[in-house]
Amino acid sequence: MYICDELYAITHNTPRCKIKIFFSDIQTFMKIYLTSIFLLFSTLVFGQFYDDFSDGNYTANPRWFMSDMEAQIVTTSDGYAVELHPTGEIEENSMKKGSFRTANTLIDNTWWGCDLTFDINKNSEGEIRFYLMSTLPNLESGEGYILSIDLKENKLVFARTKDNLLNIDPIITQHNVLNNGTINFSCKITKQKTNWTIICYSNEKKIWQEDISSSPNFNSATSTGFLVIENPKNPYNLHINHVNCGDKPAETEMIKGGEIIISEIMAKPNPAVKLPEVEWIEIYNTTDRTLSLKDCKISTSTKSGTFNDYILEPHEYAVICSYNAALEMTEITDKICIVESMPSLTNDGNLLILKNKQNHNISFVDYSINWYESEPFKADGGWSLERRDLSNPLSNSVTWVPSIDPRGGTPAEENSTTCSLPDLLIPNIMKIGIENENFIKVYFNKPIQGETIELQKNIKISGNSLKSLNWIEPQHEILEIYLNEKLDSLNSIDISFYNFECISGWSMNDTTISIALPHQAKYMDIIFNELMPYVNKENSKFIELHNNSIYYIDLNQLMLSNRDDENNLNNSKIFCSSSTILPPQQYAIITPDTSSINCFLGINPQSIYITSTLPSMPATEGKLVLSDRGGNIIDEIHYNEKWHHPLLKDLHNISLERINPNEKTQDATNWHSASSSVGYNTAGWENSQTVNNSFSSSQKHFWLKESTFSPNNDGYQDLLTIYHNLPTQGYTITIDAYTRNGTHINRIIDNQLSSPQGYTLWDGTFTDNSQAPIGLYILYIQAINPDKDKITCKLIAIKTS
Repeated sequence: MYICDELYAITHNTPRCKIKIFFSDIQTFMKIYLTSIFLLFSTLVFGQFYDDFSDGNYTANPRWFMSDMEAQIVTTSDGYAVELHPTGEIEENSMKKGSFRTANTLIDNTWWGCDLTFDINKNSEGEIRFYLMSTLPNLESGEGYILSIDLKENKLVFARTKDNLLNIDPIITQHNVLNNGTINFSCKITKQKTNWTIICYSNEKKIWQEDISSSPNFNSATSTGFLVIENPKNPYNLHINHVNCGDKPAETEMIKGGEIIISEIMAKPNPAVKLPEVEWIEIYNTTDRTLSLKDCKISTSTKSGTFNDYILEPHEYAVICSYNAALEMTEITDKICIVESMPSLTNDGNLLILKNKQNHNISFVDYSINWYESEPFKADGGWSLERRDLSNPLSNSVTWVPSIDPRGGTPAEENSTTCSLPDLLIPNIMKIGIENENFIKVYFNKPIQGETIELQKNIKISGNSLKSLNWIEPQHEILEIYLNEKLDSLNSIDISFYNFECISGWSMNDTTISIALPHQAKYMDIIFNELMPYVNKENSKFIELHNNSIYYIDLNQLMLSNRDDENNLNNSKIFCSSSTILPPQQYAIITPDTSSINCFLGINPQSIYITSTLPSMPATEGKLVLSDRGGNIIDEIHYNEKWHHPLLKDLHNISLERINPNEKTQDATNWHSASSSVGYNTAGWENSQTVNNSFSSSQKHFWLKESTFSPNNDGYQDLLTIYHNLPTQGYTITIDAYTRNGTHINRIIDNQLSSPQGYTLWDGTFTDNSQAPIGLYILYIQAINPDKDKITCKLIAIKTS
């Protein structure tokens, strides 16, 4: 350290009499002196640099210097990297430290970047400091600016350094940004005068972006590099893949998500119809711009292939395939982009991901052999799958179908099945699951826009706090939520979602979900509440379950079965493959196709919609059993079509509704056809035929004696009367009115202290007292007492004039 201080004194006109130099012999002195002189004066020559170590060494272009460090060049899947392990002792600690640095004089109007790979586990410790600038060649002795990756505290820190290893002055910190496992970390940091911009990525996801202002209190710099602190007993295996410093490069126009889409897939080309027996994928440029495909990628779960140089014109199709396939496809089209190491396309289906050269997702399709269901014989080979509407980003058996072109496909041409099929599906939360006490998964019905770092501001949690978010890539249909505090089974928390948008730009209704650790379901905790056994081709059968208990219950622990003629359980289905929490008094709908439930009331954001195969549900009669995985019966029903209203002649798409959740399931008088006023089914909503009780006999807390009202001032049903019967004194009531599509129109009463029994009147107006139009409305009611006991209820009201 002292020799560097001596050199600093010489070059900065510092009185040398105040500096001491210690060395063991003249040979050591000269070696250190000459090395430091070379490094110091090389800074006058070297400033801007980019090093990806592709030359196989770190001793030139630029030259890197080490202190207390072992380094070696290693090959990686993407090229070369330098692997570092420190050797220097840190007193009273098992940690080692060392530096890896090169000359650099730039401190302003500069762009720094690095790409690192390292491993993290729950016992990780140590720190990686990326020195953007240092006033001394010996990094830990000088002043400067660093980006610190603190592995033990799981945080990133942008800081000033002072004159010793532990003395840093944090400017800004980002906590809880790195998960366990192998981390591919990259950062881009720019400085213009006093303005800094910091952008950091972990495994291709943006985890931090900040714009800050800070001015250095020094006028020159000598070094850029890394200071590494590591425990050799638990190394994190640091690889530096590239480092750069200098002028910010000119921005190249990046291909954004949706600008190129996958439009056709030939996964099983043999036996051929009239096209070559080779695999290929068709892509389409949705923009008005000419796009370069060079270095784009197509990936599956096992392999990734890189595009050769190809220019895709505006609104043009092209085929991507391997070199060998291209030789045969040239007989069909000249619009071919060859992919090096083209992944194989499995016959049954696979997740295909199209990425730009910055490795961001552009388009993806999780194709399936089931998409041939409209023409099953074409699944045997020779027929491609085509996207029907290029503007619809959803991928399912409706939006993708087999080609009808007599050749078996339409490579690099307009698809033969092209039609107008806009995405009209409104986004909503399908279900929520608990992985452990701090880890929740939220499942959406379609891909959602937005990076997790941007969505944090759109989530609010009552009763806990957010630690971090993570999307399951690339679909963005499952959001992982990590909580700071543990969940328990006695106290629920509320998670609210605001301003969420789907991949097609549709806004999700603001939604609040409640959750707590689940209880084991017991007899009649979960009941059959509505059945749809008789449907036409356009609709799906469904079973609606109702949580009739006060507990949160995980449906993943339950299964649906039939009973055979000998009364044994058979055809059992575990209808939830992952944790799915059903809150008290809420509904779960199980169906083979959630998009084919034609419910007049729409989607209830408080209910759960589960896609699953069902046990046998004959139209005339059937036996259904709900049990836990040990075979213990939770509820059972032997339904019959005679339970429907006797005047109904056509039972297609008319559900059977349970009248009273507290009466016996196997009681024909406790079931009735769903009302015509709600479109003959209430999937996800309170049943239209639910019993209405008086004050004295009511087991419900809120109800309507008459669900229709006509506030036209004619003296008949001018007001809607909402009755309540609460357990004790001290409850405050809030009632909100929504349209059937979930739009909030009025808060009828707000946190009003009420007597145990009473009623509330509504005149059918908006918040501004203007009259709401004729139609169906949902009333969402909450009652809370001083002990925080909560009662919630949803009622349906129909305004007729």
